[in-house]
Amino acid sequence: MNKVRPNLCLITLLLFCILSCKKKVDSLQSELNKLPAITQNGTHSFGFLLNGTAWTPRGFMGYISNYVINADPTFQGGSLAIKVYRVAGDITESFGILSDRCDHAGTYTISDTSHTRMTIFRGNGDLTKVYCQVSWNLPYNRRGTLVISRYDMTNGIISGTFEFSLVCKECMLGDTIKITNGRFDYKL
Repeated sequence: MNKVRPNLCLITLLLFCILSCKKKVDSLQSELNKLPAITQNGTHSFGFLLNGTAWTPRGFMGYISNYVINADPTFQGGSLAIKVYRVAGDITESFGILSDRCDHAGTYTISDTSHTRMTIFRGNGDLTKVYCQVSWNLPYNRRGTLVISRYDMTNGIISGTFEFSLVCKECMLGDTIKITNGRFDYKL
């Protein structure tokens, strides 16, 4: 009888662990399903997971589209700016990926010292309160990659994927901000 009890406890613990893992996988898949598909044909799509939660551009602040990519392969060795925002109630969030050495398809390192960096802004709707601001030129222990899978100036299409993390204790998004499963496809 005493041998049965430890085995029963072990089996119960294993079942609990398996079910917990399944819930995490189901939750991740649910969030991934909220993102647009990864494409390379200029579908004007953008999205990523912000600390495991789906993030896509939405809303309109009245003066600029909530998703813009500018690319010029002739300026400073190739400039690229991906700028997106969303308005959610009284919170405005914006993200940007900037590079001054991006003129072809390939993999680019995102870091505090590379030519490719990212920015984050989070504030109230009228932008009078700033809750988070990660400037492109300050150190935040950025680590990640930007993969340009299509850089087609003839047809005006830029698409790719990205992921990165950074440390910013002031952002109210957790000490480490993780952007994963990022994707974009844009017709210039």
